[in-house]
Amino acid sequence: MASPDLPAVDTHNREVAENLALRDNLNLDRVQDPYIAALVKVRTAYIDQYCHNGQVLDVGCGTGDYCRIAATSASHVTGIDYSARRIELARQRTIEQNIENVDYICSDLHFVDWKNQGPWDAVISYSALMYIPRVQELMAHISARVNPGGTLILELGNRWSWNTVLCKFEDLNTYHFSVCGMKQMARNFDLELVDHRVFQFFALRSCRISIPLIGRGMALVHRGMRSLLSREVRGRALDEHISNLPLLRQLSYRHFLVLRKR
Repeated sequence: MASPDLPAVDTHNREVAENLALRDNLNLDRVQDPYIAALVKVRTAYIDQYCHNGQVLDVGCGTGDYCRIAATSASHVTGIDYSARRIELARQRTIEQNIENVDYICSDLHFVDWKNQGPWDAVISYSALMYIPRVQELMAHISARVNPGGTLILELGNRWSWNTVLCKFEDLNTYHFSVCGMKQMARNFDLELVDHRVFQFFALRSCRISIPLIGRGMALVHRGMRSLLSREVRGRALDEHISNLPLLRQLSYRHFLVLRKR
């Protein structure tokens, strides 16, 4: 859990996000990494299940890919991100696809005037809250603007995982929870846990990092291994089956929580 002494805005992460927006220019239609493709499938399945016929918020929307997916069934979608370049790409792609029920806000999440936003029937946040300080404070504002019976779909990082250790060698600062901390946050805001899926017991990173004292970049997991872990077994990725084993669940990195507002 983040300390209350942390600043509300991580300016370093924001600068990195701006640079990544130019370098990566991720488009979900052209994902080549099989493991990332498996995660995209999970995320879109949640949208199909919970984000329909209502107002949807995407927290940390990036270039708006999931906003545009939600727009096919939601009444209206709002995406918020602190990267001006990502928001620019999001708006451009939304116009190109002739989607009219999505709008975007470029702002640091802690500076949004939440009292004048929403209310929402569903909130999604994919691979974003891991890099935002003071998540508990942010969730207090967001959950208060969710309609009773509404759904929050959150992707959170586990503090006690191999991936969290490796993140310290990356450019981005991370703000992760323990698994108990994730569930406690839900209880703090009177949110009922509806579904909980777990991935990445293994130290999978899509980037290349420099190892201290060695100084050269290295890929952490061979692409073949990532492909193997992404293979479906009984409708779910092999990685998910492994990461959900009782002894490994508390040490796996990527946790998807589906929460319902009471």
